[in-house]
Amino acid sequence: LQLQAGYSNNSASATTDAKSNITSGSVTYSAGAAKLGVGYATKKAATSVGETDAKSIGGSYDFGKVAVSAAYIYGDNSTTSTVKSTTNVYSVRVPLENGLAAHAVYAMAKDGAQTTANEGTGYTLGLTKTFAPGASVYAAYTKVDNDANSTMYMNGMGAVPSAGKDPILTTVGINYAF
Repeated sequence: LQLQAGYSNNSASATTDAKSNITSGSVTYSAGAAKLGVGYATKKAATSVGETDAKSIGGSYDFGKVAVSAAYIYGDNSTTSTVKSTTNVYSVRVPLENGLAAHAVYAMAKDGAQTTANEGTGYTLGLTKTFAPGASVYAAYTKVDNDANSTMYMNGMGAVPSAGKDPILTTVGINYAF
């Protein structure tokens, strides 16, 4: 069982909102090759309309030759109105030889009114190479396709894109677990 809690204080110089503290928490339960997790995050604002939140549930199973996972996120991601959005995320990890692993992630989101003009889809394809215990290098390519009113983005993309824009990201890096 893993519990996680987080808090981020507002940086007055980084936002026009006088109050944007972020509070989050999650619980993950592991039993052998299976994992199940739930989480919640909220960002405060000067008014209730500007507040955002997200609730999530997800699970994964490692079959040995392939690991699969899925998650569902529901929340209010609009800082100008109270609008509910949903996201589904699916991923697969396939171990290869010599410490290599291939990864794929597919996500789809519906913003606001849940109409087709508010849909976004995206994917990430990546490779990791473990070169020492707890140490790996990675490379990934991410592309998002947004409909006219969608502002979907995926982890690592930084800023939220303008509505209807289709961001692309290529990343490389090193991970090291102490």
